Amino acid sequence: MSNYILYKRKNPKVIYIALGISKEYGKGIGNLVGLGYWEEIKEKYSLQNINDLKPIARLVPVGEDKIEVKTKFFQLLNPTSVETNVKNVGIELIYKVIKELDLFKALPKTKHKSLEEVLEFIVATSIIQPRSYICQYKNKNDFLHEIDVKKSSIYNYFDTFLEYKNAILVNIYNKMQELTTRNTKLMHFANTTVYFQSFSRDGLRQRGFSKDGKHDEDQIVVAMVVDNNGIPFHYKVFQGNTAYSKTLVKFLV
Repeated sequence: MSNYILYKRKNPKVIYIALGISKEYGKGIGNLVGLGYWEEIKEKYSLQNINDLKPIARLVPVGEDKIEVKTKFFQLLNPTSVETNVKNVGIELIYKVIKELDLFKALPKTKHKSLEEVLEFIVATSIIQPRSYICQYKNKNDFLHEIDVKKSSIYNYFDTFLEYKNAILVNIYNKMQELTTRNTKLMHFANTTVYFQSFSRDGLRQRGFSKDGKHDEDQIVVAMVVDNNGIPFHYKVFQGNTAYSKTLVKFLV
C-alpha cells in the first residue's frame, strides 16, 4: 500500500498542509487528511522548513479514520510525546556572563515588574536555540530559570528595551573596557540583513538586495561597527531597501 505524502495548498497569504495518497501518474492526490496551516504548525512545534514534515508523513500508517491519522502525525511530530526530566543547564553559564557584563544596569528598576528577568531569558535562550520569541515562551519550561510572565508582556517589555537602547550599549562598552583589552582605535564597518516571513511591507520591512538570493522576502538592513573579534561597538537598523553603500554616512550622522 502507498504511504502518505505531504500535500501543500497555497494561496497568496497562507499555506495549508495535508496528508494524501498519490494516485496514478498525472491524476493528483486522494485520501486527503487536513493538518492545518503551516505557519501555525511551524510556530507550535518550532520548525524551520516545511520539507522537514515529508519524512514524518511517510511514517504515518494509512487508515480510514482521518482523526486517528491526524492524531498519529502530530504524535510523531511532537518531541514532548516522550516525557523526560531533562532541562538545559547550559543557560546557567550565559546568565553568569550577563551578570558579569551587567547588561541591564541602565534599565529603570521600577519600569516594569520582571523586566530584567524576561530580557535575560530572551538573550540567553536566543544564544542556545535561536527561534521566535513565542516559541521561546512556549518552551520556557525546558530551561532553568523559568519565568513567570504573560506572553503579551514579552513584547511589551521590548518597547522599554528599545527606549533605553543607547544607554545599554554605552554600559556594555564601558564594561568591555573594564574587563578586556579590546582595541578601540581600529574599527570595522559591516552590513547584514535580517529576513521576515511576512505578507506586508511596513516601516523598516522592505524588499531589497539580498546576498543570500532571498529576493522575494522582506528584510531590514543592520549596520554595525565591530572590533577585531567581531564584537559590536554600536549598530543601527535601516529599511530593507537601503543600499549598503548608503549606510556608512547615515550611520555616522
